Amino acid sequence: MNTLIVPLDGSELAETALPWAALFARSQGLSITLVRVLWVRRYSVDLAQDVVEEHTSPVWKEAATYLARVKQELEHVQGVEVTTTVREGLTDATILDLAAKVDASAIVMSTHGRGGLIRTVLGSVADDVVRRSSVPVLLVPPGAGDPPEQLDAVLVPLDGSALAESALPIATKVAAAKGKVVLVRVVAPVVSLVGLGSMTQSMFDEQATLEAEAEAEAYLVDVLEPLEEDGIDASHLVLRGVAVDQIQSAAETTSARLIVMSTRGNSGMRRLRLGSVADEVIRTGKVPVFLITTRMLAARAASRHSVQDLMRTDFAILSPDETLSNAGQRMLAHRSPVAPIVDLDGSLIGALSVRDLLHWYSGLRPGEQSVDGGLSTRASAKTVAEILPEESITIDVTGDLADAAAMLLQYRLDGLTVVRDRRPVGILTVRDIVEAASETETVGPAS
Repeated sequence: MNTLIVPLDGSELAETALPWAALFARSQGLSITLVRVLWVRRYSVDLAQDVVEEHTSPVWKEAATYLARVKQELEHVQGVEVTTTVREGLTDATILDLAAKVDASAIVMSTHGRGGLIRTVLGSVADDVVRRSSVPVLLVPPGAGDPPEQLDAVLVPLDGSALAESALPIATKVAAAKGKVVLVRVVAPVVSLVGLGSMTQSMFDEQATLEAEAEAEAYLVDVLEPLEEDGIDASHLVLRGVAVDQIQSAAETTSARLIVMSTRGNSGMRRLRLGSVADEVIRTGKVPVFLITTRMLAARAASRHSVQDLMRTDFAILSPDETLSNAGQRMLAHRSPVAPIVDLDGSLIGALSVRDLLHWYSGLRPGEQSVDGGLSTRASAKTVAEILPEESITIDVTGDLADAAAMLLQYRLDGLTVVRDRRPVGILTVRDIVEAASETETVGPAS
């Protein structure tokens, strides 16, 4: 893991990623690998530099000559080690294949390239790379400009999830000795439904919003404590408003030239959903964003652990005739985001998640969503079987951890039931994978 992959297409926009790649190469002791992908439908092939002249295609020679010129400029101006490669294939797949082949530390690329068309990250090569990459991806938007010699501040948006917190190791590493890490949590104004006779009206709830901000403050203080114990210069901000707007505003007020964040986090009334927020921050902002994905974390965890290693064995097991009230209390006692449901023989027939309970709750009328409105009575009268999902997604205890992570990501599950002979033996969550992945280096030279 000693190199950064930088895809180029010959455009000036694509080259805006180069100074940022050089910054991280110098600070982390890495080299840079420049790649130019020539699109073809049939195959992907690597072309060694010493046989470029033997290739008859003018397109190949043009690409190799272009990369050689960029290499020379980088080594002369930025003082970093650079290698080049020309490859044929589908652009995103070829970039990812190369990253795996050289065991890259990260991919650094512009969010816009040839043609200069202003496109969202979604649907572009950059998005395809991010979604499928097993390494971090640094995306440099138009207007980012050249980086400073030293990053004075790095912004890390958090939402309370383990996945969002997985951005912290990269943030603290790239901030280095002189930089500051700024944690930010955005609280959306809480809106409550007020009953007016037979009608309801949405109203801003100041008290509930203040409580949410106090909760966010306490959370960030807890996250800051171990960072400060490690001697890291860190601070925090709790902001109210629209997540994207507040993150960009925080980057400006703190002079942060880099944002490090995950591409998927918790969602809910009081929490920003980092999956969609990340795209908006990149698409509309001018600050480069280092993205951490569940797929990347799963790949790192899978290199050292199995499903059986990481699964939780202390979890609630429910029966189909159990009331929602009792099921919720038992899941809360076990801190279990998902609970397997079994028949009388102990065989799995389904699973109940916290999301299922929230979905049932959100289906109640506003007047029924409080204790005074009979919430406890309704939860005690409803059974697990009545809201049991039609399909239960599981993984065998001998299954591959990368497959388990892919299921969690694809189906947006709170947790995955681990089975042996159709009987539940554990549960696996995103947090379990994130914590295991944190045992490995995410960016930096190999030790």
